[in-house]
Amino acid sequence: METISRSYSLFFEFIDKYLPGGFQNVDPDSTLMLNLERMMAANNQFFFVGDQINMKMTFTSKKSLDLVGVESKDLDLMSFINRIHPTDLSRLCLIRSKIYHLGGDLFIAKNGIVVISTTLRFQKSPGNYLNQLVQCLLFYKNLPYSTVFRLQVHTDISAFKKFRKG
Repeated sequence: METISRSYSLFFEFIDKYLPGGFQNVDPDSTLMLNLERMMAANNQFFFVGDQINMKMTFTSKKSLDLVGVESKDLDLMSFINRIHPTDLSRLCLIRSKIYHLGGDLFIAKNGIVVISTTLRFQKSPGNYLNQLVQCLLFYKNLPYSTVFRLQVHTDISAFKKFRKG
């Protein structure tokens, strides 16, 4: 039986390997990417990486269709607004504002790392929303050019029981 790594260290290996090219030429057939995709399939996850300052996504892994109903090749930052549960829209806007503010702070400081997470519901298919843990890593780098990169991981947590007061 094959053992699948569940270590987030694979993401740091991904950053080290593909940062020099600005995450533009990710090889989907590399051992690293095959291991990452297997781990994310087992954990019901997908991730994307992008340039926070220029507000563009540079790479999206597989499984975005399963979690947010959009093929990875078609996913952009507006996809999340279009797929959010209506009652989570204001929280999404707040978290996006916070992420952009923190990214700006890192860019001005020309240094640093920030981790931020929340839960939001995204539409997988009409009327079918999945509760997701959204983890975002922002980090400043001056190679291949000066910017703040954003690596964001979405994990389906719909199976977990929701606890509410009252």
